[in-house]
Amino acid sequence: MATLSLSTLQGIGYAPAAGQRSLAELLSDRQLFVASNRGPVHYRLRGGIPEARPAAGGLATALSSLANYAPLTWLATASGPGDRLVASRGDTGPAAPGSPSLSFVTPTDDELNWFYRRFSNPVLWFLQHGLWDMFRRPNLDEMILQGWTLGYRPVNHSYALALERKLQGQRAPVVMVHDYHLYLVPGLLRRRVPEAKIHHFTHIPWPEPSEWERMPAAIRRAVCTGLLGADVVGFQTGSSALNFLSCCDEFVPPARVDFGRRIVRWEGREVMVRDYPISVDVAALRAVADSPEAEEAKSRLSPLLGQRTIVRVDRLDPSKNVALGFRAFGELLKRRPDLLGRVRFLAFLVPSRQNIAEYRRYSQEVFREAEEVNARFGGPGWQPVQIFHEDNRLQSMAAMMLADVLLVNPVADGMNLVAKEGAILSQRDAVLVLSDSCGAHEQLSEGAVTISPRDLEDTVAGLARALDMPVGERRRRARILRWAVESEDLSWWVRAQLEDLLDD
Repeated sequence: MATLSLSTLQGIGYAPAAGQRSLAELLSDRQLFVASNRGPVHYRLRGGIPEARPAAGGLATALSSLANYAPLTWLATASGPGDRLVASRGDTGPAAPGSPSLSFVTPTDDELNWFYRRFSNPVLWFLQHGLWDMFRRPNLDEMILQGWTLGYRPVNHSYALALERKLQGQRAPVVMVHDYHLYLVPGLLRRRVPEAKIHHFTHIPWPEPSEWERMPAAIRRAVCTGLLGADVVGFQTGSSALNFLSCCDEFVPPARVDFGRRIVRWEGREVMVRDYPISVDVAALRAVADSPEAEEAKSRLSPLLGQRTIVRVDRLDPSKNVALGFRAFGELLKRRPDLLGRVRFLAFLVPSRQNIAEYRRYSQEVFREAEEVNARFGGPGWQPVQIFHEDNRLQSMAAMMLADVLLVNPVADGMNLVAKEGAILSQRDAVLVLSDSCGAHEQLSEGAVTISPRDLEDTVAGLARALDMPVGERRRRARILRWAVESEDLSWWVRAQLEDLLDD
């Protein structure tokens, strides 16, 4: 498991500001616990033997790095046979100095089905991404209640009980709970271990109260009060933090909400509500970009480029708005015949949640839109759109290095790290075309071409503006984007949360 050492953090420009306490000081003599649905590794069976696979993404790397400063135990869901086999043997110790110990919660198959496949995904995911109208199920109200009672609530209770056992005898333990799967854990744990320092961070958008009114009143209240068990409740953006405060004000009448200080007074405590936009590991991205493997990947992609190349990198998820992006590109080619044969659109789409009917239907729509563009504007030896439907991280990173335009147009996104990765990886001063409903927009708007993601005309205009942008303006905007990411990188994100939680 790769971790960020103190020397690495210093190497990417990290240094505590004057008067700030170092991470070592903040975590001195504390035991640190992380709880999330997925852990820093997961296990697959190979010939009946569990084989550890590192988790994708920066979150595992960032939080695992804290093991350099304090003993760290990570609690995750055993979601497959490999995880379950490892869980049956007890906790795994640190794989190396400065890495976390791993412990599993092991729901029954029925609980896991209701918790993950029937409630967390898709109910909470669709609701919090503004996609509720796409979510069509017979007996939906019954499904929501069953998912809550048979899966979500029992699994959250299992996490709280497991944490309670691990926290016994610990002095001032620190617990960092992550994402929408575990909204109830802070409140459940607070009642069991009142002296614990508890933080919860939500990685996806938190919508306005009107969206939450689609849920039964008892559930939306339980979600809010569960989060209010934390000392600090964190979100990706200021707008999500404000929406949570509004939900507490509306759905938890005994709570006293101070919008100015972003504080909720609840059960004799003050709960801080803050935003911490997650970022990327700049040094790690640049190390990959400079690797021979990246050069090989670029060489394989180079023959596929146009005179100008639009790139997108996404999971194939309805929230990513991939179909409208293809539709906008087709409309642009219709209006701008000068672009025919000159501009290509390379889409790197990672398969996602194909066991969910809405995802399968959306995947079909995406491929249909791409085929229509190619049928209308392609010809012998030339296809305007090419889709790579696979999970190939290195290939996607190489594409971002080569892009002239990076399209990031989700209808809603907690952050979207592709936008930030592209800013660091780009070797051609790529123009970022970015949704105003994307969490990254709050930090990157000055350097991006902003579009309204549901507006086809606006997306067409945004792509045209990006393709036509003069070199000097591209360079200026690329510098702004790089600075925005470098100044608030992954180490900043971790530190900001711990300072609010622990710097009394």
